Amino acid sequence: MSETDPAERAFADLCAEMTVLRRSVEALPQAWRDNRPPDYTEDLARVVKAMNAVGARMEAIEANPTLKMTPQAYGQGIRQAGISASQEMQAAFQKAIGEVQGNVGFLPISLVSPVSRIVRTGGC
Repeated sequence: MSETDPAERAFADLCAEMTVLRRSVEALPQAWRDNRPPDYTEDLARVVKAMNAVGARMEAIEANPTLKMTPQAYGQGIRQAGISASQEMQAAFQKAIGEVQGNVGFLPISLVSPVSRIVRTGGC
């Protein structure tokens, strides 16, 4: 066989290609080990745990009866609370007036007239 024989040259080229291919295939397992993507299992577990906690909290928030109220019902509740507070203040004020009226006899004479005027007129 001579250097110019095309069959011999083709066979040599094929052998060289096969050698390169075999070395590449043999190197694949090590390349896969070296270039393995990061293991996100722990990170994903933390994300899932956090999402479950958020989900549980959202369920608790959604179960809150206040969120089921209409704006009108909520306003009515505020109005009722205001009326109740006003009635409590009025009762306390009436009680205080009664106590002042009952204690007028114990006040020095110089204060009786102004206190009586305040009690009679309901103000200063």
